[in-house]
This record gives sequence, structure tokens and C-alpha cells, in this order.
Amino acid sequence: MIAYDSRHGSAEFALEAAKMLGAHGIKSFVFQESRPTPELSFAVRCLRTYAGIMITASHNPAEYNGYKVDGENGAQAFQLAIQYGKETGADLLLATDSDADRLGVVVKNNSGDDC
Repeated sequence: MIAYDSRHGSAEFALEAAKMLGAHGIKSFVFQESRPTPELSFAVRCLRTYAGIMITASHNPAEYNGYKVDGENGAQAFQLAIQYGKETGADLLLATDSDADRLGVVVKNNSGDDC
């Protein structure tokens, strides 16, 4: 499940993410229009997808863009990233709460009940 916000280039970035997943045999669904981040979290839980990608840079300046990954519970997928790193030996940079505070990043865990 891939959603995107209204930032310049977000829709194209979402399609590129879907193409990359498809190239690796992973089926994905992309919203047809921009959506808020909580809607992706809701859709991941309701449709029982393995994960969700939100193309956004949240509160950062408009010229930036990036993505957030939600796990199957609709919450940010920090544990999924850690597991992937352990399984593949990939180098991952995960910000700690103190890093987030220093950089002015707000980290939220939007986990909730199933819909």
C-alpha cells in the first residue's frame, strides 16, 4: 500500500516506489490521489497488507520529500527495518529519540486498534 501527499513530485515518487517493488515481485497498491498519513495507517490495518509506504517529508520544507514505512499494524516500522538489517547485513541508520530531539524531528507511533 503506497500513499503520497500533495508535495511536488510525490505522485511520481509513489509510482517509482511501486515499480521498484514490482521489479522484485512485490505487488503494491497506490492511492489515486494524495492522502493524509493516518489514512495510510488505517488502510494498512484494514486491508491487512504487510506494510505501507507514505511519500512525504512531513513538516520539513516543501523542497524536500521522502518516505515513511508502516508495518502491518499501521505503526512506523522501526522493528521491521531492524529485522531486515539483521537478515541482510544491510547498514541502517536509525535515529534515536535523542537524535530526533537534537534534529528537531517529531517521532510518532500511530499504532491503534484494528478497524
